[in-house]
Amino acid sequence: MAFVNDYASEEEIGLFGLKEMWDKYFPEFRGEYWVGRKPDITINREINAYLMPIGNGGESGRGWRYFLLWLDGVEVEVVLKKAPGSSTSFSDSPFKVVWGLVRINISGNEDVLRSAVMAALKSALAAYGYRGVHRQVENTLVEFSF
Repeated sequence: MAFVNDYASEEEIGLFGLKEMWDKYFPEFRGEYWVGRKPDITINREINAYLMPIGNGGESGRGWRYFLLWLDGVEVEVVLKKAPGSSTSFSDSPFKVVWGLVRINISGNEDVLRSAVMAALKSALAAYGYRGVHRQVENTLVEFSF
């Protein structure tokens, strides 16, 4: 099974500690989980992994995106930016999203292979496409500059 854009079930909310992740990454909304919606994630249920957007902007401003990649209990914080070659119009065909890596932080687990993290990240981002469950653009091509 590959990564898919979906809503987490009640069981997955507990299994993946999604409420704890929400409180950690959205402290200003502590306890106001997903502001009344179901949590949306890009998930691979076969390998217990998910990708969740956790912010925009950043030190350089436009185009930076913050994600949490959770791999079977290992938190990976990822900062990406839209790289040159990304589409600027929804009418582009194919519509291209090109990601550049700003930084990656693998929390508390030195044994996790960076190559496995990068492979999971690329697979999750390919499924995430333009905006996960919220919006997809027909004929989207996801590429990486890393």
